[in-house]
Amino acid sequence: MKFSQSFYDRAYSAFRTMYRFLFKVLFRWEAYGLEHVPESGGAILAVNHASALDPPLGGVALDRKIWVLGRSSLIKNRLLDFVFACQHLVPITRGIADITATKKIISLIRSGEIVLMFPEGTRSVDGTLGPGKEGVGMFVRHAKADVIPCYISGSWKALPKGARLPRLRKVRIIYGPLIRYAEFKDIPKTRKGFQQISQKIMERIAALKNHLEQSDRSSYRGWKSVPQGDGK
Repeated sequence: MKFSQSFYDRAYSAFRTMYRFLFKVLFRWEAYGLEHVPESGGAILAVNHASALDPPLGGVALDRKIWVLGRSSLIKNRLLDFVFACQHLVPITRGIADITATKKIISLIRSGEIVLMFPEGTRSVDGTLGPGKEGVGMFVRHAKADVIPCYISGSWKALPKGARLPRLRKVRIIYGPLIRYAEFKDIPKTRKGFQQISQKIMERIAALKNHLEQSDRSSYRGWKSVPQGDGK
């Protein structure tokens, strides 16, 4: 049974409120760089992926509702279908050209929505950053999307791949300066070009990680100092 979009939007807000409280208790989460998240307009929220906690963590600090790109294999029954729909999951089938999901994601971005994606494509098994894969780059080029880089610290320690129960670990979420589409518009619309875009985004995420590791907490008040390059 399907409900109206306004129902799912209200459900999303309820889940976000629940996650804010639950994650504060379990992980003492903090977010930095919120001024870099635009108040309106479509964009891709590009997040590193080390834990099943990352999809809700990526949007927990944002007042804007976001959508989440996720693999369709997560939906194993009608109950999970409903629960994930209430959290704005857009399921996409891996390994094939899922035209329906692709069109929906591009339409969401063009209509002014933020869609969370993982440039690495899959969860890290050891918490380290992986290379960017072509998927996010494809969406950037076809939707002509700006990109919000985001690094989540601590989620791998809290719930690594294969773990069943979360651990009490500190989690921090850092949003970096918006990457304008103009930076990518001349890159060819090829698989190699898409991967190049995703890798550039991963370099910005790595810069956020390095900035976090090298700076004390007081520095987060001035995120315009976040490196714009590859963070190496």
